Amino acid sequence: MLRLFILTAILAWTVLGQQVKRSSGSDAPRIRRTAPADTAALAVRQRFLEMFARAYFPGRTGQLLIVPREGDFITRPDPNVAYMHGSPWTYDVSIPLMFAGPAVRTGVYSMPAVQQDV
Repeated sequence: MLRLFILTAILAWTVLGQQVKRSSGSDAPRIRRTAPADTAALAVRQRFLEMFARAYFPGRTGQLLIVPREGDFITRPDPNVAYMHGSPWTYDVSIPLMFAGPAVRTGVYSMPAVQQDV
């Protein structure tokens, strides 16, 4: 178990090429330093780190995040499970939301929103 933890930590350090430091005003991690790379690689790395920052919940998020490859799921085999809404990938964070009732004005609204808006 300890080997798996150490290997995972080394892999995360190598893949992300950065150090995480807790900010004084928040528990959310922030990037302190990144490894040199070309502009496109930095943009991809930044996008990846931003996806994780959105998933961070102080007091509930663990110290080690396991993220499946895009398209993979960590769940029991179930033909009814198509999404888990727990990964940072685009297809899993775009969740349609519908309201119905007499007080709801008819229409389609495609404005971006976050869970906290509800």
